[in-house]
Amino acid sequence: MDPTVWLGKEGASEALMKQVENQLKTHELVKVKIQKSALSEAGTTDFAEKVVASTGSTLVEVLGHTFTVYKRMELKKVAKSNEVPFRKRFKW
Repeated sequence: MDPTVWLGKEGASEALMKQVENQLKTHELVKVKIQKSALSEAGTTDFAEKVVASTGSTLVEVLGHTFTVYKRMELKKVAKSNEVPFRKRFKW
């Protein structure tokens, strides 16, 4: 799986949190790659913990300069129809 979000020298900004949250709504699993310039202020696990706390997701993996988070997608409610799913053809 390739990273879908890159964390740059701006660090864990509000815009980054929104981007991760939007990705989680559509993909459930998001991989974040941290550039070396951002690692001068904090480590990979520190950034991962900030993202997890902000988005309400679960940390799956931390490997090198990347981490993966998971958040279950919300199921859309489907309106119930009055149709009968199976109709008997014959009366016995």
